[in-house]
Amino acid sequence: MAMQNKVLEKVWELREYLPKNKYGNISVPIDLGYILDKYNLKSYDIIFTRPDVSGAFDRSKNTIYLNATDPHPRKMFTLAHELGHYFLHTDMPEEVLLREKPKASEKDTKEIEADSFAAELLMPEDAIKRYWTIAEGVQHLAEIFDVSYVAMLNRLRHLGYV
Repeated sequence: MAMQNKVLEKVWELREYLPKNKYGNISVPIDLGYILDKYNLKSYDIIFTRPDVSGAFDRSKNTIYLNATDPHPRKMFTLAHELGHYFLHTDMPEEVLLREKPKASEKDTKEIEADSFAAELLMPEDAIKRYWTIAEGVQHLAEIFDVSYVAMLNRLRHLGYV
C-alpha cells in the first residue's frame, strides 16, 4: 500500500503540468513532453544493439532512450515507465527495461513501481471513468489514450472494470 501511495502522490503532483480541457480535466492522450520540459529531461529514439531492450535511462545525462523500432504506444509506456524511475528511484544512476516479461515473482519492486507509475500517469482513473461508457471496447479506449491494448486491459483489470 505504501508503494501505491508513493506512486499516486507523485503522479498527482505531475498532473499540475499537464494540459487540461475546458472542464478542467486532464486531456488525453497524455502528452509527456510537458513533464520532460518541466524537468529538463530529454528523450531520444535509438536503435539498441540488443533488440530486447525497450528503453534505458541515464540519470547523469537526464536522458531517456527509447527503442526506435517499437510501436508508438509501446514507446509512450516505456517513456512513462522511465519517468517513474526518474521520480521514484533517485538512487538509480541508470536503468534498462527489457521487453522480456519476467515472472511476477521475479519482477523487482522498483520495476513494479515504475509500471504502476506509467499506468497511473498515462491512464488516469478519472479519465477512464469519463470514456468508459462511450468507448467501443478495450481497443477503442487504448486508441483514445494512445497506449497498447495490453496496457489498457491491465489498467482496466486493476481498476475493476473487467
